[in-house]
Amino acid sequence: MVYEIVTLEEKMITGISVRTNNSDPNMGAMIGELWNRFYSNGIVETLKEKKAPVFGVYTEYESDEKGDYTVIAGCETEKISEKERVSPEYKCCRIPAGCYAKFTVEGNGEEVAAAWREIWQMNLSRTFESDFEEYQEDREKGLRIQIYVGLRNGE
Repeated sequence: MVYEIVTLEEKMITGISVRTNNSDPNMGAMIGELWNRFYSNGIVETLKEKKAPVFGVYTEYESDEKGDYTVIAGCETEKISEKERVSPEYKCCRIPAGCYAKFTVEGNGEEVAAAWREIWQMNLSRTFESDFEEYQEDREKGLRIQIYVGLRNGE
């Protein structure tokens, strides 16, 4: 799978979350339900000062791709404190500045899941601090997803 190394600035994401791990047989359903709630409950519309696009963030890793982690479906927002959140159910997280491997996927959730399965098999020097997906709509090409995987020392 082809990727490029990019350096990104810090981002703050606000959204709703679920905690899971890759060996949980319900992981796909849990993440699917998270996205369903995000869109069907109008959460994207309630986020103050949101910036497009939509993000799926993987954070609070217990260890590596085999341990528990938190998934957040959200939007980039200004830096806000926990007290300033729109709702108690919302979670804020920081995507740290740094080096990331950037993968591009076109399609839907199935293509994203397949890309992650390939990424898990790659020999990347990952930080397991924060990885994320950035969903961009292109009227001509459809949905384009950028997957960013945090790397140690730009490796």
